[in-house]
Amino acid sequence: MANEITVGIAGAAGDGLDKTGDTLARTAARLGLHVFAYNSYQSLIRGGHTWLRLRMGEETIGCHGDHLNVLIALNQDGIERHAREVEPGGAILFNSSRLRCDSSLVPPGVQAAGLPIREITQDLGSLLPVMQNTVALGALVRLIGFDAGVAEELIAETFRHKGAQVIEQNVKVFRAGHDYAARELKGAGRAWAFSRKRRPIFT
Repeated sequence: MANEITVGIAGAAGDGLDKTGDTLARTAARLGLHVFAYNSYQSLIRGGHTWLRLRMGEETIGCHGDHLNVLIALNQDGIERHAREVEPGGAILFNSSRLRCDSSLVPPGVQAAGLPIREITQDLGSLLPVMQNTVALGALVRLIGFDAGVAEELIAETFRHKGAQVIEQNVKVFRAGHDYAARELKGAGRAWAFSRKRRPIFT
């Protein structure tokens, strides 16, 4: 059976969820994986709940499916709504500097992977709150076994219009999350066979 993984990203409108999801989807597609992205909630009100599900695999994917391997929760509401959906062997990534993932919400066999964002980024100067997403993305890429170099290329492309300094800062934040996951978290990846044949992203 071909490898695949489903990642959910939950947060509030205005949290920058779409950019995080876009970078992840494009990383997978550039590695040669098939990608199906589904935005099931899109609040038009700032602060309202938003939810993005990305299913990525080595074979053609025709739908978003009904399972969840990894959750990135950008706010408390995201944890409480979606933590119970994560399947055994998966993980819940959240900012443990300001959020709490109660053990009653964590299914058996699921890693509650708290990211102490303040500690992780303390040597990187003053950061915008939205950059917690970039820390989480770095941790996720390490956790699921994707190529960090490809993700960094896409971060550079995304912020090219903002100049070298912004690119450098975002890459440093991404690497901080990636390095933390390498030291502290249990991997939830697959033995991927990346073709590196660029794929389209289906929604």
